[in-house]
Amino acid sequence: MSNIVTAKEALLKAMKEAGCYKVCYGVESTSNASLARMNKSINNKDSLLQIEKAQEILKMSENCGIINNMYYIIGFPWENEDMILEGQELLNEYHGHQINVGIFTPHYGTVLRRKMAEEGYHFGNDLSKYNRGSLVYDHHYISSSRMKELQIKMYNDFYNSEAYARRLEKFLVENSIFKNSFMEYFECMNLKNKVNWK
Repeated sequence: MSNIVTAKEALLKAMKEAGCYKVCYGVESTSNASLARMNKSINNKDSLLQIEKAQEILKMSENCGIINNMYYIIGFPWENEDMILEGQELLNEYHGHQINVGIFTPHYGTVLRRKMAEEGYHFGNDLSKYNRGSLVYDHHYISSSRMKELQIKMYNDFYNSEAYARRLEKFLVENSIFKNSFMEYFECMNLKNKVNWK
């Protein structure tokens, strides 16, 4: 796991030389406005995560021969379906090799949950659903079932995009040691894709 804001090329190269082959990054969103509302920073506004920084670090990490696993979130209270689908188009171009799309979960004790409560949002009490896979509050624009459909759609569209196929083929030419691993990954996850494995 790594914070994009603190990742540096020298560190990534040293990690790869030490035997690190995969890093999970919290990309979170393809909207700078959403990232600002999440306050994704270390200590101050100068370290605020922005999509330009995410793209830069993911490309740098890829160039070091590291598999990039991106954590992405949909279902923020200010998002509507169009915003989520627009984010999908940008996300397909990110230099990621694996993705984990989670549904926004306003956990107890967080600033966002407190602000949402002040704005009148209601939350589910079943803590077993606080798992990034379920909508646990009364979203104003998207139903729980539709949010789940969007989560699955984003996941499938990412792996089936032409951009992903081109990116992964290039990555595997330069890092052939990962070829069998990715073939097993797609088989295990029952994913169809456009990647040319030859």
